This record gives sequence, structure tokens and C-alpha cells, in this order.
Amino acid sequence: MLHSAILVLTLVLAALPLSGAEKDSPIIKGRVTIVPNIGALREFCTMDKNDYIFGCTAFQELFSCSCRQVLDKYRLDVSVRVTPSIYLWKLQYLGHENDHIGDIRVAILRYMHDLDERGYASLEECSQVARRETAGFHYLLDTFKEDSSVKRHPSYRRRLPRLAERAP
Repeated sequence: MLHSAILVLTLVLAALPLSGAEKDSPIIKGRVTIVPNIGALREFCTMDKNDYIFGCTAFQELFSCSCRQVLDKYRLDVSVRVTPSIYLWKLQYLGHENDHIGDIRVAILRYMHDLDERGYASLEECSQVARRETAGFHYLLDTFKEDSSVKRHPSYRRRLPRLAERAP
């Protein structure tokens, strides 16, 4: 009975637009699932044993990066689609989770803009960068999530080094 109540709320809330989920956004409409208690939330959220949270958002990403010639340069052709899945114990925290999604949206858009501004003299050079960006996107998304958690949770302990702190 409880699972069917969760399912009904999931289906109803899945129809609600997530704030800022415009057509060309790298973050597409996801799903909201209401869970009955913190124990159920632990099944979906990565959290320490003593953490007391009311929701979390998981992300699935699709990233592709290739090269195209534009006049005498090669440019990256990047496609990013990130789908959030929000899990809530308390519905009133939906806005907070949407704030995290907004942070990540802005970070991805900045990243895509940076990639779009670059030009490469050869297809080989562009292809090397495309492979490196493809291989590193999952880690990059994790750092964007970390940055948002640090911004929105003053007591959050960073688990990953900032990008500037990574070894080259």
C-alpha cells in the first residue's frame, strides 16, 4: 500500500516542471519521488550514518563531444543532457533541491560556453581534447554537485578536490 502511495505521488509530481528547465537547457525534466521516512531516503541518497536530510537529487548524464570544422579551425561540438531524480522525505524541500539543480545548470552552461569558445588548428588536436572532455565529464559533474553542496550547506565537508586542486 505504501509503495503505491509513493508511486502515485511520483507520477503526479513528475508532471510538475522543475524551475528553469527551459527547452535548450542541459538539464532536462526529471522525476520527483516522495519517500515515507529517512530510512527510505537512505536507499536513494548517499549520506553518512549521522546525516539528517530531507531530500537529495541524483543525476544521470549523457555527454558527447566531437569535432567539426568551422572555416580554418576545428571546434568542439558538445551535447550535454542531465536528468535529475529528486527524492524527498519532506515535500517542502523541493525548492531547495531545485536550487541545487539550478547551480548545476549554471555550471554546465559556463562549461559548455568555455568549450564552445575554443578553436583548434588540427582535427587531431581537437579530437584529443574531445576524448579528454568525454572521459572527464562524470568527474566534472561530481565537482559541480560538490560546489553546490558547499554553497548551500555551510557545514558540508567537501569530498572531492576542486577542479583547480586536481593534478594535471
